[in-house]
Amino acid sequence: MFWVAYYSVFLTFLFLAKKYKNIHLLLLFIMIFFMGQRWMTGEDFPGYLLYYVSGFEGVDFTFFWFQNFFSSSGFSFSLFIFFTYAITLLLTYKFINRFQNSAFVFVLFIITELAFIQLSQIKQSLAIPFFLFAFYFIYNKKVLLGMVFAMLASSIHVGTIFLLPFLFFRVLCRKDYLNLILFIICFLPLLDVTAFIPSALYFKFSHYLDGQYNQPLSYYHYFKLYGVIILFLLLYQVNTSSFLERNRFLITGFIIYLFLYSISFKFAPLMRLSYYFRIFEVLVFVNLAMGANLRQVFSVIVVLFYSLSFLVISLVDPYNVSRYSFDFVNLYETKTEAELRFEIEQFYEE
Repeated sequence: MFWVAYYSVFLTFLFLAKKYKNIHLLLLFIMIFFMGQRWMTGEDFPGYLLYYVSGFEGVDFTFFWFQNFFSSSGFSFSLFIFFTYAITLLLTYKFINRFQNSAFVFVLFIITELAFIQLSQIKQSLAIPFFLFAFYFIYNKKVLLGMVFAMLASSIHVGTIFLLPFLFFRVLCRKDYLNLILFIICFLPLLDVTAFIPSALYFKFSHYLDGQYNQPLSYYHYFKLYGVIILFLLLYQVNTSSFLERNRFLITGFIIYLFLYSISFKFAPLMRLSYYFRIFEVLVFVNLAMGANLRQVFSVIVVLFYSLSFLVISLVDPYNVSRYSFDFVNLYETKTEAELRFEIEQFYEE
């Protein structure tokens, strides 16, 4: 029922986005109201609740400073979740709004995997939009401002440090050059990065090397990656070189995303790094589809592509969001620590 209602909202706003330029602002507040006020929704939700009640402090000092500020002030965990989700989605909205077709992009974004990651991987999801703004500012030669955002993102989720070199990466938007890049990326899923990268360099991800999460990605991801590559190939071939050059920033972010995604096939935890650039997939597909000669045809193809991806996510539910439960935010905690710990245990037992 959750997935049907969610997709119905998507279809409604997809229709409205054709008529109203700023309709995605209404969708933003609806998402914050319903998804911000959730309880025990998302695979990592109980883990963050445990951090909250135990006063855990990690290396991601900005995130845990905010967490412990809320906790020590007596504020509820539900308020903390609402606050972090609202900031995450507001910044995502602000980033998307810097580009053309923002209403369509934001509406389409809500049925992508990244939207569900925001409900589970709370700390990383909060860091992502700060990193995106760092990438944007540095690309536009506002290096100092960009580095401030990059350091802030790294202090929220320390894994962001791995991605700092990509802030200065640029892609040539010539079609022959893009053909070569895509050809190389097609072979990267066959590469086992753990075979030649020293374990000491994994830092944040080193504990995954001998853990249960150190496994190849499922076959679904092969279909997803190569489907994305084929769709991108079709889209940039039907756009002019000048149009591609005007969208160089988006294409650069998209190519970085494809690279990070493709090298994670033999070591799934690295896929978390690709999440930082996943929004560029939607931005590129929408803007290239809108710029193509066959605009209506490609727009339909893009919507169908994400609808199929949404169907897979709804069937597999990798982030455990189908158990969504709406719960009004309380300013102060109304449950005892023992009651909260009992709910955590129940979550993992079910």
